[in-house]
Amino acid sequence: MRSNLIARLFTLIFLSLLAPAAFAQATGSLTGTVKDQNEAVVQGTNITVKNTATNFTRNTTTNDEGRWTVTQLPVGTYSVAYEKEGFKKSISQNTQVEASVTRTVDVSLEVGAADIFVDITSDQPLVQAESATVSRQITGEQITRVPTSTR
Repeated sequence: MRSNLIARLFTLIFLSLLAPAAFAQATGSLTGTVKDQNEAVVQGTNITVKNTATNFTRNTTTNDEGRWTVTQLPVGTYSVAYEKEGFKKSISQNTQVEASVTRTVDVSLEVGAADIFVDITSDQPLVQAESATVSRQITGEQITRVPTSTR
């Protein structure tokens, strides 16, 4: 009877430890630096990160060094908008967020009226300067084709 109770207790503890992993989502991060045309950092820039498929939005502001970071973003395609009084609004389109990857999106703001904005549509470089981590997304079909010792 006592061994049965201990076995159930260990099973309950084991399952409670696995539960968070079962509901975990793949997330990534975006970071960057905002500068002006003279390469001076722009403090206090409002950054809006928006998932183009789901309209999920996160906001942040650049720090004293002109840097910003948004973490825990679900995997997907995002647009990043930069707004600061005295500068033209700028938007970086088609920024990819990948699982466990921190993508850097730097921008240079142009001096001008706020009602004019610059739309940046160029693709981001595939080089990751923050980490030596190498990763890629694979589909369920690709996983089933991986040879294992049991197949």
